[in-house]
Amino acid sequence: MPAGPVRARDELLPRRHRARRRLRRGAAGHDGAVYTVNGAKKWITGAPWATHMTTAVRTGGPGAAGISVLVIPMDAPGVHRQRIRNSGQNAGGASMVHLEDVRVPAANLVGAENAGFAIIMRNLNKERFLLAAQCNRKSRTCLALAFAYALRRETFGEPLMHSQVIRRKLAEVAHRVEAHWAWMEQLAYHVDASPQGWQGADIASRVALLKVQGGQMVELAAREAQQVFGGAGYQKGGPGATVEQISRHLRMLVVGGGSEEIIEDLAVRLELQSLARGDAKL
Repeated sequence: MPAGPVRARDELLPRRHRARRRLRRGAAGHDGAVYTVNGAKKWITGAPWATHMTTAVRTGGPGAAGISVLVIPMDAPGVHRQRIRNSGQNAGGASMVHLEDVRVPAANLVGAENAGFAIIMRNLNKERFLLAAQCNRKSRTCLALAFAYALRRETFGEPLMHSQVIRRKLAEVAHRVEAHWAWMEQLAYHVDASPQGWQGADIASRVALLKVQGGQMVELAAREAQQVFGGAGYQKGGPGATVEQISRHLRMLVVGGGSEEIIEDLAVRLELQSLARGDAKL
């Protein structure tokens, strides 16, 4: 999102959830009391009813050292909102927000100018942990519903649960859900016990991998539950409606907070940094 004292060339800034965000630096007011912001934000949750929006803006040079965070009033002149219709999670109100010469008071700056990158990054570990928790809860829901359906649904005169193939599917999902939950509890204890809390040097890589594991788990859980439900798992309504809904919603959980390809690589790079510092250990 562009903001700054002069107009300059387009620049690229790494995005929180996706690969890149194109930024332009805008013009500030002549008295220095306002920022003029130009740009666009995509996939903004709650934008249709939000009153304010926190936004990463470029106020300095290239890279992380030129990023600030502003609180932008959503009713300010030049703010335009447009809903994005996704296959799932539509209650979240995902939207495209365009900003055209939006004047934002300098008092709306969060922290210091050009010190916003650390503010943005500070939230990522919490966000990924919460996404991992959602993955676990939805996976457990798929498992519970499929288990109950297999007990009552009969084929060829017998419940589905009498089939070894069905039991194998349920067992596969169950051991993944319980293992993931145990890792979540371990990490939660680690964060609580650490003086650095969520900002501990060894937290980010573990939370990243926890979120990756959660995304893969919920994909498998939804698939296997739909296999158990058969056509009912593809139907909006009926006994498999919740599983069908989860199958549409899960993509946001897998991609949100960083796709698994990005944050798997992040986890390894963080461990390499730890190794270089000499504080890595098994």
